[in-house]
Amino acid sequence: MSLPVHFSTLHGGNQPLSLFDRQFAAVGGLTTIPCSASTADGNAIMLTPRDDTPTIHRYTDLAPSFIFVATATNTGPVTINVAGVQYQHHHRDDDDDWDGRFDPQHHGPGGQPPGSGWPRPPVLVPLGARPAFKDNGFSPLLSGDIQQGGVYLCTFVQSFSSGNGGFVVTTFSDVQGLTTWLTWTPTVRAFTGALGSATATGVYRHIGDNIEYTVTIQVVANGTGAGYLIFSLPIAPNAQFAATGISAAGKSVVGLITNDPGTPVLPVTRLFAYDGSYPAIDGSVFIVNGWYFVAP
Repeated sequence: MSLPVHFSTLHGGNQPLSLFDRQFAAVGGLTTIPCSASTADGNAIMLTPRDDTPTIHRYTDLAPSFIFVATATNTGPVTINVAGVQYQHHHRDDDDDWDGRFDPQHHGPGGQPPGSGWPRPPVLVPLGARPAFKDNGFSPLLSGDIQQGGVYLCTFVQSFSSGNGGFVVTTFSDVQGLTTWLTWTPTVRAFTGALGSATATGVYRHIGDNIEYTVTIQVVANGTGAGYLIFSLPIAPNAQFAATGISAAGKSVVGLITNDPGTPVLPVTRLFAYDGSYPAIDGSVFIVNGWYFVAP
């Protein structure tokens, strides 16, 4: 397997410079192509490769990849469309030139001879919208997976969508081994009774098939809260039950990811004191670190 042009095996004499173009295009097709992104709703993303990047005529499996800065946060499933270039079929036409255009002398207004804008500039056309996936292609993108201002890398895979093709999308930091931390606001409550006043903030990151998260819970006034604390998770785990090791500032606690026995959010982490008792009193502050799997 090699690049298309073998310069060492060409016969002697002058060779067409188009061989260089062909070779450079082949090398360029193995790169990551920077694109500008546009979208009307955050969900249908149009990518336009920057000037002086390799010409894209069609989607090809696994290469090239496209990198872009998101201009909006998605609110649902995402499709990606890339602006490519139509093939230019230059041939000698009946006015004896090679531009394939109408010449005023032979065909009326609108033509122009070689040397005056010849050959015609490439025409950008959408290559077609394809669905976008995460988790190495196992899951469609969900609301909020694309964040405005984030840098994303997408790679086309022909086997997706029953052979019609789709894109795997990752954050650029994931590719570099540095995963972006995202914020979310967990809901927090007690298993029984009602918390008088409590707040929670959280950050999480998606690393391969894992979610790592940190939650800070402040129980200002416990009220009638009892049983155990419950807080919601940013992304649903792939199993109903999953153990997680967690710790909290000032009080040793343990947690279990499980279905919420009540409402309003599924799934959740149940938070106990080390001896199984209710962990909170007025003024309690918990810093909870956990992880769980999301692979299908």
